[in-house]
Amino acid sequence: MLHLDDKISADQFGEQQARITTEIENLEYETTNAVEAQLQAGALSQRFEDVAELLTSLNVSDLWEHADESERRTLLDELLQDVTVHPDRLPVTQHGATTPTLHSPKSGSKTRS
Repeated sequence: MLHLDDKISADQFGEQQARITTEIENLEYETTNAVEAQLQAGALSQRFEDVAELLTSLNVSDLWEHADESERRTLLDELLQDVTVHPDRLPVTQHGATTPTLHSPKSGSKTRS
């Protein structure tokens, strides 16, 4: 050992040992946090897949038919970002989707674009 061969002092050896111990503890802490984050991300990813599967199997027509007025309002609030009423068209913005515009049949335009 270096400190026994008088290459470094016992104080220097103690300081280096404390520094290395702190580094090891920090690395263990970071590793534990990284593993926990990966486990949480995996659980979140699985939950997302579960919800996506549920949504693909959901029959919106049946849901709408059996919903009361309050539940229908909630569905619209969750599905639509905004609706703007114009005399000849009705732009509808859905969350996370392109914006279709519904034209009035009176305007001579297509009913949907």
